[in-house]
Amino acid sequence: MKILIIILSSFGILNAAAADNFVQLRTGVILDPSSKSLVTMLPAGGIAAVDMATGHTKWSSSEADKPLIIKNGQLLSQQKVNKKGVLALAYQSIETGDIKSTMELTIPRDVMANIINGTGTHFQITNNQLSSINQLHWSFRGKKVKGAVLESDVLSRQGINRNRAQQVIKQGTINLDFTNFQASTAEFTAQSTSTKAAIEKRVLADVAGRQFLSQNGMHVLASTKTDSNKVIKYNWQVYTLNGDLVGSFDAAYSYAPFVVEDNLMFIIEPETGRLESGRLVKNDPLLKAINLQTKLPVWQVAVRSTQYFGQLPL
Repeated sequence: MKILIIILSSFGILNAAAADNFVQLRTGVILDPSSKSLVTMLPAGGIAAVDMATGHTKWSSSEADKPLIIKNGQLLSQQKVNKKGVLALAYQSIETGDIKSTMELTIPRDVMANIINGTGTHFQITNNQLSSINQLHWSFRGKKVKGAVLESDVLSRQGINRNRAQQVIKQGTINLDFTNFQASTAEFTAQSTSTKAAIEKRVLADVAGRQFLSQNGMHVLASTKTDSNKVIKYNWQVYTLNGDLVGSFDAAYSYAPFVVEDNLMFIIEPETGRLESGRLVKNDPLLKAINLQTKLPVWQVAVRSTQYFGQLPL
């Protein structure tokens, strides 16, 4: 049977390491060097901490759904809620996953704090890394989306202005207390929450290929397309910022979000889909560890997609 592989998701923006040195590989996947763990969303729901070296599960929790921040040995996670106007959070031990505290904060009543974004809504919550205090910043945009969209001239004849269907954008700030395991809505944002930087950036002048920064900005991936009829189409070379080659191996795509720790390169392989008997079947994204010295994969675990997958509403 012929299988068609389709990339279903795109990769995000560089997310620099916070003061406690945790790194967000991707929304819902956090690397914590202090505990030698990666905390990730699970495909079936809940979260788990996996060992960096082996990929074995240290603990799993069904009481939290999206890891956000790690500080002072504590993990702050978002919990799923099925009603608008509520943001639910949980403090957990990074070592055991034990719940320290849970709380529900009031946000605007028309805001749905989604764990997984839908076809017409997008809720995002990020760490305000430039603030002198612990803060989260959330933003929400949304509009009703239908699967079939009429052409502009048809809408015009029906007296409908397409520009009216604009997204509603709201945002807010949450203050965090990691000592008492509390959180509260903030009246102000201490500083700008924007820490975005381009992932693709030419850092090493004497190295060929497209260059990409790691998610903590400490390493450079040089990606070169290879002349081959095989499935593998790219060669990856991983360097320090000083230009020292750490390792290289072949890959089937030009880039994936990555972080390097202890000679292991942690990457998020993209979510894909395949056609089986005319039906599109989803393959979950993969969190994978690759040994940069042996060039071999060490372990991989499936992680939860953060994008809607399915049929559009009629």
